[in-house]
Amino acid sequence: MKPIRILRPFSQPVWRLSLTLLLTVSVPFGLLLASKASSPNAWDAFRQDVQTEMELAVAERFQTYQIEIDPYGTESYGIAIATGQSATDGSQLLIVGVYDKRSQHLEISEFPV
Repeated sequence: MKPIRILRPFSQPVWRLSLTLLLTVSVPFGLLLASKASSPNAWDAFRQDVQTEMELAVAERFQTYQIEIDPYGTESYGIAIATGQSATDGSQLLIVGVYDKRSQHLEISEFPV
């Protein structure tokens, strides 16, 4: 009597070939997407968005002011700080802006200095 040979649907060599093919295709594609997301142009556009939103939020609160933008922010938020003379009484004022990267909405908090 002949022994029965059981064939497995995914033998080791086919599995290795499939994994190699998957990695060969997906890794370069993933790197391409990651490089596009963090390209210099994308970061410039992000900083410009934060700058614009911050200026709209604080312009009326200051006589004169200066805005500093964290170049990259955190994973979820952009950060901006505005300092200058208050429009109401001329005292020094600091305003922190937190820009939600997902919703593209800025919230501010004001501090006397």
